[in-house]
Amino acid sequence: IEWKDYSFDRHLEAARNFRPMMTVARDVLDIRELDVILHEASLLARYSRNVVVVPKDPRLRNRLEKLIPPEFVLGYSVPTRYGGTQIPARAFKGRVHLLGGRPDVQRCLADTMNVISIDCNRFTLDAAFGDYFDGETFRPHPLGGYHRCLRDSVLNINRLWKTYNGQGETRI
Repeated sequence: IEWKDYSFDRHLEAARNFRPMMTVARDVLDIRELDVILHEASLLARYSRNVVVVPKDPRLRNRLEKLIPPEFVLGYSVPTRYGGTQIPARAFKGRVHLLGGRPDVQRCLADTMNVISIDCNRFTLDAAFGDYFDGETFRPHPLGGYHRCLRDSVLNINRLWKTYNGQGETRI
C-alpha cells in the first residue's frame, strides 16, 4: 500500500486478493473524515479479520470509544521523530495495535493499553548497519552480520514481551 499516494481501491483489491489477517485503514488526520474512513474500514473488514483504525486528530482524544466501533482495532502511532499521534496513550481503550517506534518504547506503552499486536521495522534498518536491539537499546553487535543482528534483536524483543499479560498488565 502506497501511503503517500493512497488509493482505497488498490487497498481493497489487495485485501480481496491476499485476505490478510490484519490491514490498516487510512489514518484519521481530520475528524471530519472519520465517517468515510470507518466506511472504508468496514469494506476492508470483508477481507481481513482485523482492521486497524489509526486516530491522529487530537479532537478525537476523549471520544475514541464513542466514535470508533469496537469491531475495529485502534492503531496507536508511536511518537518518533518521524511522526506519531498527539493523542495520549491512556485514551486508547480496547484492542490496540502499535505502529512504529522502538521496541522498548512499545513495551512500555503496553503497560497503559491492551496491546494485541505490534509492527516496526526499526530493528531491520539498524541491522543493515550492524546494530541490534539488546533489550534496552540499539548497539553494535559483538559479532556483526545482518542475520545475527535480526535474530538477536527478535530474541530480545520477545524477552521484553514475555511478562506481558495483555489488558495493560505485566506478570511478575
